[in-house]
Amino acid sequence: MVLQAATGRALSDVAATLTHGQLEHVFAQVGAALAAIHSIRVDGFGQRQAEKCWQFADWDSYVQAMLRDRAADVPALLQAGLARSEVVTLVQLLAQLSLLGCTEPALCHGDLGMDHLFVDDQLKLTGVIDFGLLQAGPPVLDFAVLLLYHPEVNLVWLQRGYQNTAIFDEAFTRQLLFYQANVAMGYLAADTRE
Repeated sequence: MVLQAATGRALSDVAATLTHGQLEHVFAQVGAALAAIHSIRVDGFGQRQAEKCWQFADWDSYVQAMLRDRAADVPALLQAGLARSEVVTLVQLLAQLSLLGCTEPALCHGDLGMDHLFVDDQLKLTGVIDFGLLQAGPPVLDFAVLLLYHPEVNLVWLQRGYQNTAIFDEAFTRQLLFYQANVAMGYLAADTRE
């Protein structure tokens, strides 16, 4: 990995001082950056493997592995304080992911938050950093992670900069919620185990 210092400062360092209009301006640029990242088509799903291939060859394998991971997380989720009925409902909800399908996986950042977005003094987006959780999957994944980390961000701001508006169809909101549930369950279980 070759590292180079990013110009500007992390958005997380300045976001609290920005107006609503300034945040909207920045996140339209983030939407454009996501569109550029997602324009890179890949031939698999999951994380990149040392053998220069992706972890899963197809959507069904990817979803089944995700469901196995969440099923393995059940004891930690119960230990974290969720009721058994809540956990069962969440796992059943995630099972619907297999019905959504994804025929064109894209490159995804995988861990997009304000601390990974850099802006200059004029609030121009100067960099997207830390691709350590880079993965292949549906573009909705990056939106789900960003909005899970930062619920104060308005999806419309991101949509303004994102060139492929076709992804924001009627199924997008449901997919967004499924992925947020999946990520949140995984993070909560991992934190509980630690």
